[in-house]
Amino acid sequence: MDNNFFMKIEDVFYNQGIFVVGSIQRGAIRIWDKVLIVGENTEMRNLCISIKKYDSSNRIEATPVQEASAGDCVCIGLIEGSKFQIRKGMNLIPQV
Repeated sequence: MDNNFFMKIEDVFYNQGIFVVGSIQRGAIRIWDKVLIVGENTEMRNLCISIKKYDSSNRIEATPVQEASAGDCVCIGLIEGSKFQIRKGMNLIPQV
């Protein structure tokens, strides 16, 4: 993972797992990268287990990828969390 990776969480889905949606503002992320979810006086360790990349004009069809970088619209699958812990407006950053 790129150490300057940053993504603001625009949406969260809970359907057979936890998925966060957003556009990567800077850096890059790969499957199995360790991440931190930060916001609202909270910090939570997590692991990226899947990445789906969306065409910016069509957010219905997604393509599974191994890596995504700045400018990509993505849906990232996380290994743990709940709707009470991960919310829209929080940020995804690298775990150092």
